[in-house]
Amino acid sequence: MMVKKPIKKMVTKGWSWILSQGQWKMYRVDHVTHLAVKIIWIDRPKGPRIAKVVRRINCNVESPDFGVINAGKLWCDSQTIYPKGFRSRVRYIDVLDPSNMSNYVSEILDAGRDEPLFMVSLEYCPSEVFVHVSAVKCWEMVRYRVNQEIAKQRKVEKMKLPPLQPPGSLDGLEMFGFSSPAIVQLTVELILFFALHLCTLWLK
Repeated sequence: MMVKKPIKKMVTKGWSWILSQGQWKMYRVDHVTHLAVKIIWIDRPKGPRIAKVVRRINCNVESPDFGVINAGKLWCDSQTIYPKGFRSRVRYIDVLDPSNMSNYVSEILDAGRDEPLFMVSLEYCPSEVFVHVSAVKCWEMVRYRVNQEIAKQRKVEKMKLPPLQPPGSLDGLEMFGFSSPAIVQLTVELILFFALHLCTLWLK
């Protein structure tokens, strides 16, 4: 079987792109036996690119206000506790201008339903706000909104846009700061103080 000579060709990391019938396709030589070449063809996906290798973003979280421990089983889980009034700041892709990074403020509120309410807002534009009963889902809403804006701005051919952010590229608990060593240490200290306070009241 004869393989038509490609019009254009480029090689990247062991894979080759060729232009065939007006469409770019990717292939690589899998093995060569008796001059017969096995070729794997893969159509290049259309539309905005999304990263195939999921890499967690490196987040540096600041915690201006740690809040206070609130009694109640819904204010903690097997991973951490959620202090009422907790506030932290972290940088992430701007939902209004994805070509830039901006500060986001994460907060834990008491909505009066005996459970925490998680809120994330864009610091310079507080009207851009995301609220959920889960810290993880709250930041997933931010990631989804960022992807929407990236896709929207690609249509008008705006430059210097990042690729679409795949699921798993961020962790809501990390973005809130609950994996930060400094915040973990403060959490432990608050738990010990709260336990000591309860013991003191019980002894009285």
